[in-house]
Amino acid sequence: MLKSKGIELISNDSMKKAIVAMYDARFQYIHEVQSGLNLPDNVLSLFCLGHFDIVESFTSTDDSTYLPGSMIPHDFEKLKKNSQYRTLLKSIHSQNMNLLFYYRKNVSEPIEKLISELEVEIKRLNDHL
Repeated sequence: MLKSKGIELISNDSMKKAIVAMYDARFQYIHEVQSGLNLPDNVLSLFCLGHFDIVESFTSTDDSTYLPGSMIPHDFEKLKKNSQYRTLLKSIHSQNMNLLFYYRKNVSEPIEKLISELEVEIKRLNDHL
């Protein structure tokens, strides 16, 4: 409802500011990191094209269940010794760990607090009806 009606729907200015700040500051950062800000997606894609027979992010079943995909290397032993591959893996791991740390510290805890505050505000408003 907030998305369709707009932020003006919220009468409590501090709640409005907290929601906007959560979205603007924290979710935008996560979006940028996930978009490959640290490691461009095309670097990984180009590497995979040359070293893997198949790269599936996920697969789906007949009942629309999503399962982890698979990556089948052309030559597993050669790939294990490839320094570029090790560098890519370490870089992706580092990027993911940074994102998880940021999320836990800067999004998860503050959003739980914001949700609690919103629940209190909703209850307060409902009590006045």
